[in-house]
Amino acid sequence: SRELQLSRQELSMSAGSSQAQSNTFKLQQFENTFFHLLNLHNNIVNSLELRETYLLESITTGRECLSKCYEIFKEEKYLDRYNSLKLKEWPKKQQEKFLEESFQEFLVSMKTHYHLSVEHYFVHLCHLIDFVGKDEAQLFISATGTEDKPAKPRYMSFIKAQLSDAESALLFFY
Repeated sequence: SRELQLSRQELSMSAGSSQAQSNTFKLQQFENTFFHLLNLHNNIVNSLELRETYLLESITTGRECLSKCYEIFKEEKYLDRYNSLKLKEWPKKQQEKFLEESFQEFLVSMKTHYHLSVEHYFVHLCHLIDFVGKDEAQLFISATGTEDKPAKPRYMSFIKAQLSDAESALLFFY
């Protein structure tokens, strides 16, 4: 009887150990994918090129490209249109639709005049944020096997640390 009780205890401890290993594997799998996507994000940023052809062709690349993109967004006064039309008095849905259309117009202008397509950048960044936001498979597992609530903001802060102020502003409008 005593041996049987010891066997049950060992089996129970073994099951707990197996669950902890499973949780550790899930966390490692999540982090591997997350940091791979973060690396891919940086590769996308580094591959961006903005070409200006006024008198001489100049090429801006990487994060500087996104900063220049934001400068152009401000210079073209896309936000001034919002203020000048008194859109704040419009229903919220119409305001959002107007801002969305303005930003899409800006993206088309960037593609046409500067040969820069940043749509891929935004789509990937949104997928990265969405990946961290999902918790269907309890991706943020602590050693005890419960969901670790502070983990999501920690991973989001990794993403935010990759973004310049200009990138954050453009992401907001996107």
